[in-house]
Amino acid sequence: MQYIGLLILAALTFAACWLLDRLFRRLFRSRAEQRSGRAVRPSRRFAALGLLLAVLGLACAMGSERAYLIVAGVIVILVGVALAAYYVSYGIYYDESHFLVCRPGKRAAQYSYGSICTQQLFLTGGSILVELHLDSGITVQLPLGMDGAADFLNFAFARWCAARGLSPEDCAFHDTANSCWFPPLEGS
Repeated sequence: MQYIGLLILAALTFAACWLLDRLFRRLFRSRAEQRSGRAVRPSRRFAALGLLLAVLGLACAMGSERAYLIVAGVIVILVGVALAAYYVSYGIYYDESHFLVCRPGKRAAQYSYGSICTQQLFLTGGSILVELHLDSGITVQLPLGMDGAADFLNFAFARWCAARGLSPEDCAFHDTANSCWFPPLEGS
């Protein structure tokens, strides 16, 4: 009976988070780029794992009288909340003329596609990270494993070519099979 109660609690928690996500989308994502429907977001597994860890940590902390299990439960809850917060707060939203980078703890910043200068590739734990260097000195890191990353890079390349007056055929560096969308950073 206790496990059925935990399953019901988990289902209610997922439902509440889904409703809160819908509410936050309407309240806080009001820019044109955010409403365009085109986005690069962390995988939904971040949110699901975060919620699952939070529920398991809550069950561990509430279901035990031992201090070390309560502390472990609180730590698992904090990790779960951090994963869910990362999922909600990180994203790159884009439309026809600009892209908006939203990062945890930082103000959202809008950039034009023409401001992309170069790219650099990194291999991180079996995944590829594309780092875009902008003309303002800012870098935008984009793991290719994120939902919508390849679509964004293809779209950004097309808009970058239009902003610079180039055709995609003129760009010898462009090779999506090798994760090259923009000119490589010199010396890399």
